[in-house]
Amino acid sequence: MMHSPKWLCDRVVAQTLQDKVPPIMSETRKSLKPNKLKREALRLLGQIVRLPSYLWSVSLSNTFYDLVHARQVKTHVGDLDLNDRAVVFVVYADKGLQTSHIKCLEYFHENEYSPIVVSNLPLSHTDREKLKALSWQVIERPNIGYDFGAYREGILTLGDKLKQLNNLVLINDSAWFPLPGSRSWLEDVKELNVDFTAAASHYGVAKVQPEEFRQQEWSYGASHTNFHYTSFALSFSARIVADPKFRTFWHRYKLTNRKNRVVRRGEIGLSKWVLRNGYSHGETLDLPFLDQRLKELRRERLYEVANGVIISWPEFNDLFVRLTEKPESASKDELEKFILCAAATQGGSYTLAEYSIFERSYPFLKKSPISWDEASSDRTLSIIERLPKTGAEYIMKEALALRFDKTDFPDVTLEDPAK
Repeated sequence: MMHSPKWLCDRVVAQTLQDKVPPIMSETRKSLKPNKLKREALRLLGQIVRLPSYLWSVSLSNTFYDLVHARQVKTHVGDLDLNDRAVVFVVYADKGLQTSHIKCLEYFHENEYSPIVVSNLPLSHTDREKLKALSWQVIERPNIGYDFGAYREGILTLGDKLKQLNNLVLINDSAWFPLPGSRSWLEDVKELNVDFTAAASHYGVAKVQPEEFRQQEWSYGASHTNFHYTSFALSFSARIVADPKFRTFWHRYKLTNRKNRVVRRGEIGLSKWVLRNGYSHGETLDLPFLDQRLKELRRERLYEVANGVIISWPEFNDLFVRLTEKPESASKDELEKFILCAAATQGGSYTLAEYSIFERSYPFLKKSPISWDEASSDRTLSIIERLPKTGAEYIMKEALALRFDKTDFPDVTLEDPAK
């Protein structure tokens, strides 16, 4: 006889209560909160249900991809030669090739990089030819593994040619890059002079809940459990790409279409690989010194930064409104702590867009907040509106198209939130 998951869950809860609570201790029995036990039982049941999928993803997913899906991969020779600096650029052009894709490739071409474009969708003939004109190779592949699956494709395509590279960059189209009027990211990478450089990192500091934001401390570093460098822009030195273990990492990387596993195996896994092998590392967003940078700002400017924070956790909304409702709503210290707490909890590459672009001349703006919620979408559009008028028109056009296509948010009257 087959039973539903709910029936099984109720049985697990009942058995747990019976096993762990002596019959005479009725008050203790009540204190165990059956609802909490039920949630735990559901969680365990979910893990059991997902176990076959997990075992497949860690044991056979790569083999299946390399034997079956790899046959669908199409590689096209581009017009450029391969030199000693290469970039694997991952695109997902579901609405066709955009101006931002071409701008990104032109930036790397101007800096004498040889692009390998990896598309996670089939390309039209016109788009393919445009990409070939600015690339060493153009690869079309099934969308398996998100950006890390595509990075793997590009790196394995390079193969033994990795040894001839002085620098390898991995970048995807999840952010507008480079922003007009911004610093050159490649120059910032060169200035850091480390083996491994990311555009940003996440979760390098202990977090507190929004209601405890005044207790947020800032000792940011790679020792925190979930610390990782974000994958939208990464740079590897010649020392790393010549290491046979680097190629092995990508060959063994387990492909998955579950985003949480991509973060765990990809971003966290790669970050831990770099740390474990003793390579020097850093990021260009400079998050370890965020607390010091904020203290240097005038209170009026700090209010503008707080007012521009992009929020992905609904739990922050009430706090945001309370602290930014009026310019005098919060003290300078409260504004600093709020910004730090939001960055610690949500990740600086999203949360700090206003600060990073207008205080640090950061060249990246993440696209996804356009479709998170209406407030995040409006704040992102307001940031774009403040970019230099010459050269940013295409970004606004693409952002408005994303909002129209992916959301049902109302039309906006663009306004600088700092005013």
